[in-house]
This record gives sequence, C-alpha cells and structure tokens, in this order.
Amino acid sequence: MSESPAPEPLLPDTDTGLEFVYDESAEYDPPHDVVVHNDDVTPFDFVVGVIHVIFELALPVAYDVTLTAQRRGRAHVATLPIEDAKYRVYRAHRLARAMRYPLTFSIHPAH
Repeated sequence: MSESPAPEPLLPDTDTGLEFVYDESAEYDPPHDVVVHNDDVTPFDFVVGVIHVIFELALPVAYDVTLTAQRRGRAHVATLPIEDAKYRVYRAHRLARAMRYPLTFSIHPAH
C-alpha cells in the first residue's frame, strides 16, 4: 500500500480584496479635557474614589485633583478622546446619582 499525501487543511478564503491605507491627512476629533466641579454635598472620599476607579488615576493623584477642585472650584481630571471622555463622565454621573450626590464633570476641547 502506498502512502497518500496528507490532505491540506481547509482554510476559509480570507482575501477580501480590500486594501487598508493609512491616511495621515485625515482629521480626527481633538482630545478633550475632563473637569471635575466642586460642590458642597458630595463627600471628598467619594470624589477621590470616582476619579481613581473611573478615570484610572493613581490614588495620590486622584486625591490631589479632588483637593484642587475643593480649593479652586474645579480641576482637570484627564485629557481623553471625546468618546472615552463621554463614556467615563456618564459612568461617573450615573454612580454619583445612584448615591444621590450632585457630583459634576464637564468636557471641554483641550487647549
């Protein structure tokens, strides 16, 4: 008996005929700044926790941002792509409202 060659594996045809080209001249949404605003109701530690967990800042940085907001009325939290900024602000507001706190973040074009 002669050995027959091993069958070739059946692979789907992945050639779509599309070519991807990187366009360096394409315009993208500029980054946006997220700002936290001070209020007289939301507990300091809650704000630190929101900034740490949702915006992923280290605890000492989240503390400093919260302290700046308390002293100056507002503070820069992060500079993010617009969709990421909107999503994180939505999450922060949702969490604050669930706790019945008026904690507020705003989004502004980065300078």
